[in-house]
Amino acid sequence: MNADGSVNQKAIKTAVMNAMPDYLKAEGLDNPQTFWWGDIHLNTNHVHVHLAISQKKLSYGNSIKDTVQPRDDKLRDQLVNLLFANLRDYESKRKLYKKDRLQILKEQGPELNKRIMKAEETALKSMDGSSDVAREIRMRLGLRRYYLKLYNLDRQIDDLTKRIDGLYSLGELTKLIRKRLITAMIS
Repeated sequence: MNADGSVNQKAIKTAVMNAMPDYLKAEGLDNPQTFWWGDIHLNTNHVHVHLAISQKKLSYGNSIKDTVQPRDDKLRDQLVNLLFANLRDYESKRKLYKKDRLQILKEQGPELNKRIMKAEETALKSMDGSSDVAREIRMRLGLRRYYLKLYNLDRQIDDLTKRIDGLYSLGELTKLIRKRLITAMIS
């Protein structure tokens, strides 16, 4: 699943594409005559993939093969392992992208980011919300909002730190005044 709850079909596709060569080899179908295709189905309570394998010229007889053999379970296990590996890799890359992107936003500064946000929000209103460009703009807007929140928090932390430092200084000044008053009263 993606962060927004949608199915990460790209990760599923990549896992299937990575698993198929080994599977075809194990089935004796790794030859130029063989081709395969798959379809991701979201029409049940669980996401699943249908795979079909065919040949331009049959090399294994005229039978139709169904995936019920123990070695087919191995394919399913391999697909699941590859899928989780691809999702971990995808998540890692996404975090690196976010970190790199935040660094760029930081270098641009808050004022430029606010101006860019306004322009992107205006552009977003005039486009198809389901388009890839709109999704990319929404992602950038989210990162800009996140950056501006961090920027504002950093400013608040700096302000509080200065106030606390000022209170410590005031405390030290109060101790010094007290000491001088006591000294003046004694003499």
